[in-house]
Amino acid sequence: MEDKSLDALIEFLRGYKGARWDEMPDLELYMDQVITYLKRLLAPFQDSAQENLITPSIINNYVKAGFVPRPQRKKYARAHLASLTMACTLKRVLPIESVKRLIERGGAPLNAERYDQFQEAQREAFLEEAQLLEQLKADWPSDTYSLYRLATHFALRAGADRLIADRIMAIIAEKAPGSGAAIDAQPAK
Repeated sequence: MEDKSLDALIEFLRGYKGARWDEMPDLELYMDQVITYLKRLLAPFQDSAQENLITPSIINNYVKAGFVPRPQRKKYARAHLASLTMACTLKRVLPIESVKRLIERGGAPLNAERYDQFQEAQREAFLEEAQLLEQLKADWPSDTYSLYRLATHFALRAGADRLIADRIMAIIAEKAPGSGAAIDAQPAK
């Protein structure tokens, strides 16, 4: 069974490329500019037009929580945009404390290398999911092919991945309570 919507989704997943550090604005932005920029950048992650992944109050809460740096003179630089991008992407699947721990990674400020590693990991995950979706679409006979079955499969897969991420975050907490430093000493793959 051919479904142009699934083909479009597969192509989106294959072609998705988030903004790398050096592709983000290199000048400081005011809050309203940050909101506009991030809404455009994060649009693919929104379930509906009514959903707000980023608002001024969300940004202020992340700053108060300490995992997004305080703005300088009410202006936000690349480090802010990178932290906010990571937070808005990860908060859809992890508790905010886990998001905070992943961004902080032992208290070191977020830098270009770590942010670009995050973007590369996201790209790899999207490519893996595109390959799996294409395989399932091709392998399932047309008489049993079902959008409900695909949706169920990926929802269960997301649940399993969330379980794995939660358990890994617990391991991080056990190895380095409060900081994640012991795990972060390992080189990133």
